Amino acid sequence: MNEIIVNDQCGFHCNRSTIDQIFCIRQILEKKWGYNGSVHQLF
Repeated sequence: MNEIIVNDQCGFHCNRSTIDQIFCIRQILEKKWGYNGSVHQLF
């Protein structure tokens, strides 16, 4: 199954979590808000 799922999909891999992805999204949002920039996300 790991051959089908890409590395970016951490929530579907054993011993991996989506916490890192959530942290990255939060960091990007906080930096953009500091510059009054807009961010578009797609899930």
